[in-house]
Amino acid sequence: MSSTPRSDASLPAPSASASASASASLRRFKLTRWSVFIGMALTYATYVFLRATFTYVAPMLASHLDLSLASVGKISSAFPIAYGFSRLFTGVLVDSASPRVALGAGLLLAGLVNIGMGYASTVPVLAALWALNGLVQGAGAGASAKMITSWFSRKERGFFWALWSTSANVGGFFAPILCAALASSQMGFRAGMAVPGAFAVVLALLSTPLMRSSPEGAGLKPPWDDADGKAEEKGKDAGEKVSWREAFVEGVIKNKTIWGLAVSYFFVYLVRSGMKSWLHFWLLEARSISAAEAAYRVSGMEVGGILGTFSAGVVSDAMDGRRVAVTVGYLLGLIGALVATWLIPGGKPFLDFAVISVLGFMINGPQMMIGLIGAEVSDKRVVATATGVLGWISYLGAAASGFPLSLAIRKFGWVGFFAALLGSSILALVCLLPFWKLKAESSN
Repeated sequence: MSSTPRSDASLPAPSASASASASASLRRFKLTRWSVFIGMALTYATYVFLRATFTYVAPMLASHLDLSLASVGKISSAFPIAYGFSRLFTGVLVDSASPRVALGAGLLLAGLVNIGMGYASTVPVLAALWALNGLVQGAGAGASAKMITSWFSRKERGFFWALWSTSANVGGFFAPILCAALASSQMGFRAGMAVPGAFAVVLALLSTPLMRSSPEGAGLKPPWDDADGKAEEKGKDAGEKVSWREAFVEGVIKNKTIWGLAVSYFFVYLVRSGMKSWLHFWLLEARSISAAEAAYRVSGMEVGGILGTFSAGVVSDAMDGRRVAVTVGYLLGLIGALVATWLIPGGKPFLDFAVISVLGFMINGPQMMIGLIGAEVSDKRVVATATGVLGWISYLGAAASGFPLSLAIRKFGWVGFFAALLGSSILALVCLLPFWKLKAESSN
């Protein structure tokens, strides 16, 4: 009996089945990624919240414990010193361990430290605990950076990095409101630190098991590998253990792009912190207005800053990963805005607010973007280490905006202030020009 070949129509349609499976996998990937991102953003917002607890509880704490302003200053200064060095060294730890565990562990420890500060009563103990808070806080940014680069492709990373960056604004926004309310409640001023600390401990214990460091860690395959046809990744697998020497020397010390970004970051943070620290003093003197009015005008920096962060990420994605070119454009705008701020006549409150908003817009673009560029150009094994180095250098720039910049103001007046900011902006731009054509790799 001869058999007749079956027609194609009678055969099963494997392509349809494969398509359904691929669609289900993609839905699972997106759902898991959103849950990871929300957990990461909420965790980082809480990190930032815990950086500000002492600041807003300090007036009531100082009154209750009879502390002088000098004592409060000593306690306050312990955090930035510790945090700057923590950004450098915790990056290596994050790259050698699980980013999600490092993110959760850092928040857990920061929460415990804040609870401890709620019950401390002496300056040495408060200062030591506040410094310890700075040390454990360093894991937050590096772990988040590594998770973002693992979960989001180059084509969308600018937007989601910008969205994650705004979680810091959320934490900073709620800190003064909630800390002041708690410290003024019947629970007493200690609640302003202990309650946020307890919340952080609970959040760390709940969120860490639900997050995953990478798609591979969740048993998922990133969809952009197949779409781009490039499965090759920069360096070894992101989850591979690396030695301290390999991570730091090979992945950072020998990376010329990282150091160019670092120097640029130094000047960007000098400008950003300088504006935050001194613009309201300039307004008080140059405009002869009240402190409240000066605060209103300076608040435009935050409004413009959020818009600048988002726009830089979106524009750089639209420009096919040309993030350095976008950053240079923002720095050119910053130079123009600084000149306009210095030259506009007084007596126009809305104009002051508007031009300071433009300053915030232009400086927050580079402030966000350089960290993203550093994460993308570094070997995937050492993303946290690279961003940690950038964070450490940036805090040196922030430190230079304090006492050194005050000397320039004292000697040359406000002309010296604006000249220092303009010069720093130009130097930040010059440091980036050699990397003008740099573009995030599609396989990264």
